[in-house]
Amino acid sequence: MDTLDTKEMVLKSKRKWFWIGMVIALFLPPVPGFIFGFALFTEKPYRKEALIIIIWSVVWTVLAYLIAQYVVSHGLLVPDFLRR
Repeated sequence: MDTLDTKEMVLKSKRKWFWIGMVIALFLPPVPGFIFGFALFTEKPYRKEALIIIIWSVVWTVLAYLIAQYVVSHGLLVPDFLRR
């Protein structure tokens, strides 16, 4: 019978992978940030960083939505042919 591999993930640079997760969450919200955050969250030594990435994904998604709503409601970035 096969047993599951229970080895713990070890990253060479915890800081580097944290910042990679933050950049992913910033530029590709929300799904990739959640995926990366939840993947790190499954590893016990990286839970703090994962939680920060997940929270940042949520916050940035909400901010992006609010900014988009503001831009649309004020008619900014609307092509001229749609303003008539």
